[in-house]
Formats: sequence, structure tokens, C-alpha cells
Amino acid sequence: MKLTFRVAEGVQSLWCQWVKHNLIKNQHFWTMEVPRDCSWAWRGILNARKRAIEFTEYIIREGNSSFWYDPWSSLGILREVFNSEIRNASNIRDNSKVCDVIHNNHWVMPLNSPVEIQRLWSSLKEKAIGNRTMKDKIVWKPHPKGLFTIKTAYEVLRPHSSLKPWAKIIWGKHVTPRHSFILWQAVQDALPTQEKLTEWQCLNISNCCLCAQGLSAFDQNQPSARLARRPRPKARTSLYPAICSELLHSYVTRTDSPSLLNWASLRSSSSNSPTIEHLFHLFFSCPVSKVLWSNVLNWCGFQRLNVDPYQEWIWLFHSLAGNSLKKLMAQASLAATVYWLWYERNKIMYGDSTANGSPLFKMIINDVKLRFAGLQHCFKNTTANIEAASILGRQDLIKCAHLKAFIWKPPSEGWHTLNSDGSLNDDRAGYGGLIRDSSGNTHIAFAAEATTRSVLFLELKGIDQGVKIAVELGLKKLLIHCDSLQATRILQRKASPTWRTCLLVDDIRETLSKLEEFRVQHVYRL
Repeated sequence: MKLTFRVAEGVQSLWCQWVKHNLIKNQHFWTMEVPRDCSWAWRGILNARKRAIEFTEYIIREGNSSFWYDPWSSLGILREVFNSEIRNASNIRDNSKVCDVIHNNHWVMPLNSPVEIQRLWSSLKEKAIGNRTMKDKIVWKPHPKGLFTIKTAYEVLRPHSSLKPWAKIIWGKHVTPRHSFILWQAVQDALPTQEKLTEWQCLNISNCCLCAQGLSAFDQNQPSARLARRPRPKARTSLYPAICSELLHSYVTRTDSPSLLNWASLRSSSSNSPTIEHLFHLFFSCPVSKVLWSNVLNWCGFQRLNVDPYQEWIWLFHSLAGNSLKKLMAQASLAATVYWLWYERNKIMYGDSTANGSPLFKMIINDVKLRFAGLQHCFKNTTANIEAASILGRQDLIKCAHLKAFIWKPPSEGWHTLNSDGSLNDDRAGYGGLIRDSSGNTHIAFAAEATTRSVLFLELKGIDQGVKIAVELGLKKLLIHCDSLQATRILQRKASPTWRTCLLVDDIRETLSKLEEFRVQHVYRL
């Protein structure tokens, strides 16, 4: 993909020039056919063109791009959109450039064009035309500055899944990363419990290490009987992970599990019934883990009755969702509990320890307190948050309300100040501003809605509209105040604009040139 974009971009490198003169020759890169006898690398570059078109954008300036063969239009490659009959009737020659249909920075449709070509012209109304003295530019749309990077290419090309609503309970700065990883494996039924090892025929009988240690290692490692394997249910959904599935719970607790069938064949050698170590038993049906989790919940300020394991996890993903200090403390405690239970289970399984819930509880509490000791955040002054802060010994995490006093500094005599802003939320976007004189009198205020989802574009659009109004009002000296540091640096020529805003910035600078004097300053939003 990178090489495909480099060839299309026309980078002045030795390799690109060699490709142009020896492989492309007199053909058009976007539409040329894949040669039968080409190299594997060149075939891959050409095969990636269809995906590359989705993420490239042509910024039209002098219009030297091919009208029919380059994907400069939102419709794609026009030669592939319109058949030969329509192309011939359009009066636009096969070797025409985009500049042939531009006059005085406006799109000009040829006379007597077919209806299909008129549809193209209606789509060009929103296609901006830049400075005609500069060459056309191909930009990589996923990157804000139009530059191709491996990171942005990976993000747009990789398969995307919907964001899991329960992910924030597992991952976050308030949770120790190693705890998050084990919890993430646990809730997705990815831990190698003994119940799974018996299915894989690595163990003969599953037996919980924490609460039932009656079976001998000899019994557990006897050759397993040949049993018909049942497919493990796919219990993952968008709302809950696998650990919340009743279907998975029924599967691992079934009476014909390999462990129980193998134990039945070995009953003469052991009179102790095995306690199958599966996901739901370990978290939190096992007597050891149940007592430990109950103590942890009480420490977090939650009173909870024992219910079915999968229902307990559904309650957890409902009740622990949120960003309050109490919820974050409970999330960190859940991850620490799962981690230390799995750690203790591994130690006992390999003969290195015995089950004891008290040290585990202390280690969980110490881990959570240590994690929150370095947390730099302020939480609302609520009863639940105050109690959680007291438990953690971090009363400084509670935010105290303070009144803010601020002033507006007027400009010098003869100057006017433009304060502009742009913002967006989930369903709306807009920009606005107001112009005041040195006495603080408001000359005009304006606001408008927009469809773009770029905050930088909205900030610059507010400045653009305000500057145009200032010119129409006949103002000579304008002081522009903007709370966007990036927009300020762009207009001060200390930073380059993004590809989405480069034409808008050119328009702002052209309007500013009509003023006698102007200054652009960054101000903080209060």
C-alpha cells in the first residue's frame, strides 16, 4: 500500500522515476492492466490500487490531473464510471486534464452534456479549487496532514469490531496492566483451566486446586478414555463477554463432562469426587474464591448476595460500569482478585503453596492502594467518592468547587477583537464568534451549524467567517483571539495546515491581506 501511494503521488525519488519510465511508460497508473509477466512486487502494487483509491484525495489546484484516468472526483475514476458512448457525447477528449473544465476558479460544464455528466457536475459543487499556480496534490486521507504512515494504513485496513461496552471495566490507568490481561483472558474464556486441559486430553480429571485436593496426581494424569468431543459454545456477544453466558455455564457444568466420566472409570482407585475446575467455579463459586471476593466487595462498599456465577458477572458488568472513584476502585479490585486467584491456583497446582485466603486479600488491597497512589485525577464531591477516597487514603482526589473570576482584556484604541470558537458533540457541530471594539461594545455576533467532524476545521471556519465580516464592516485593524493553539500556530505560519484545512487557510490569509493590520493570539478557554 505504501509503494502504491508513492507511485501515485509521483515522489521525485530514483525508484519512482524508474517505475514511471520502465513499467508505467505511456499508460495511466490508476487504470493500467496488471501485466502477466510482471514481478510479484509490481503485481502487489497494482492490486492494491482499489483499496488505495478509498483513502486518497486529490486537491485540485492547477488541474494537471487526468480528467478520465485519475480518481480526482468523489465518483472515482470517471473512465470506469461512464461508458464510451457517454464519454464521447460529453465533448471532453480522452487526454483532457482537469484544468480544461475550470474557468476563473469555477467548474464549467461543456455544452450539450449528457444527463449522466450533469450528475458529475452536481457532485463537483462541493469540490474546492485551490491556488492555480500550484500543482495538484494527492493526500492520504486517514492522516491529518495527508501523509502516508504505516500506523494510519494499519488502522484503516485492519478488520474493525464494534467497541465492547465492558472494555473500560478491564482496561484503564486505574488497573494494573498484568491484572487487566489476566481478567481479559478470564472473561473471554481464554484461561487454560483444568476443565479445558481434560478436553484437550492433557489431563485425565479436572480437580480444583483451591478447595478440593483429594485426588492424587496419579489419578489426574491417567490416560483418558476416548470420548466423543462436543464443540465448545461460542458465547461472545457485543453486550457481554463469554463469562456472562448461561450457555457456557451449562456446558462446563454438564454431567457427562470428560472429568466425571474418567473419574467414574477410576472410582476404585479414589473415593473422592472431583471438583471440576472450570471458569465459573474458579470465579467465584469455589469456597475459597467466594469468601475472598465477598471480603473484597465489602471493602469496596458493596453488599452482595451469592447468586449463580454467570449472573454474578452480569451484575458486575452492570454495576461497576462508570467513572466515579468508587466504581474505578471496584474495577481495579476485581482485576486484582482474578489475577491473584489465578496466581495462587498456579502455585498450588505445581506444588508450591497451599490455599489461604487471608494473604491474598492483603495483597489485593495493597495492589489497589498502590495503583491509586500514583493516580492524578480529581473526582466529584459525592458521598460515595468521599468514602472511596477515605478507604484508599487519597482524600486529595476529591475536587473542591472554586469560583472562577475572569476578565476580558480590550484591544488598543482603533483595534477590534474577534473572539471565535468551534465545537462539536455526538450529533451536532458548529462555529461562531463576536467582534468587539476597544470599549467592549459588541459590533456583531454570528453562529452557524456545520457538517464536518473536525474541530480544527470548525475553529478555522469561525475565524474565516469572522474575518470576512470584519472586512465587510470596513474594519482596518483586527486582533484575532482563538482558544485553539493549533489553529493559531497555522495562521502564524509556525505550523503547516492539515490537508482538510489547507484550502480554508489559503482563503483566510487572502481575506486577512485586505486588512491594514492584524494579529493572531492564542487565549485559554475559561
